[in-house]
Amino acid sequence: PTHRPRRASAKTERAAAKPSTSEHLTDLGNGIRLVRLYGADLRYVWPWNKWMVWDGRRWTDDPSRPYEFAKQAVLEMYAEAGQIADSGARAALVRHAQASEAAARIDAMLKLARSEAGIALDHEQLDRQPMLLNCVNGTVDLSTGELRAHRRDDLISKLCSTRFDPSAQCPI
Repeated sequence: PTHRPRRASAKTERAAAKPSTSEHLTDLGNGIRLVRLYGADLRYVWPWNKWMVWDGRRWTDDPSRPYEFAKQAVLEMYAEAGQIADSGARAALVRHAQASEAAARIDAMLKLARSEAGIALDHEQLDRQPMLLNCVNGTVDLSTGELRAHRRDDLISKLCSTRFDPSAQCPI
């Protein structure tokens, strides 16, 4: 499958998310696995009935991306199975992964992940900081004029299509 390139930091976070055989081989276990692997880049806004995805600059509505993450989480089960020494447990995880490839199981994974800790987001939390201007090349703190890196925790969903240039001239 084709996947969009991701930032190194997101890859590092997923690499640090150690494989876990403690997750139950159920839809709920799959939802927990999805959050363990990709939760840093996923939020669910209940009032909007919509997933928001971190794109490296802002939280954006991308209806296909959560499905990409969910499918990848299923594929990760095969890799996790390869690390299990016990042949019975390994075979059970492979069988579960195969069953989890079904569209209904992918939907169930996403449905159950919505209520996991750290995933639910109130729409009123988005774009609450009026002194932050999100630009293509970073976030400008309008109170100081400083440009800084984009941050998930700012909960910004808007993006100005212009690059911030602190040396730009304004003759008018």
